[in-house]
Amino acid sequence: MAALAADLGVRRTTVRLGVLMAAPSWSRLALITMLTVPGCGGLCEDDERASVVSPDGRSTVRVFIRNCGATTPFITVAEVRFTRSWFPHRELVYVEEGTEDLVPVWETPERLVIECAGCPARGLLTNRWNDVVVSLRQTYTRPSQRTDQ
Repeated sequence: MAALAADLGVRRTTVRLGVLMAAPSWSRLALITMLTVPGCGGLCEDDERASVVSPDGRSTVRVFIRNCGATTPFITVAEVRFTRSWFPHRELVYVEEGTEDLVPVWETPERLVIECAGCPARGLLTNRWNDVVVSLRQTYTRPSQRTDQ
């Protein structure tokens, strides 16, 4: 994400409630908004690839590909949120340009591993969400082609 953020002109990045708050250059503010604001006024479409509830049922990880039209790249996103909450607290834990094949795996209720073949580690935005430790595991084959599942 640091490289993507640098490409977007972002000097400092903090992710909270699914919104990227940063000090961007004004010329790139629209692109950052399209990447982070759900729905983006009807301009963006999210293609959900996976939604997995933690073993204790408290948290859910959702992986999707955001498409904001022909003039912007596809963005692969993984976000974690509380499963049941009146006020959804979502946090982006992985964001990368392109269509990565991410597979979220809850090893325990407090440990989330995002598996991916060849995806850049820079896409991992945080290693913790509330009491959940988040990590990225590089695999040698695309997770969708594994035969041990």
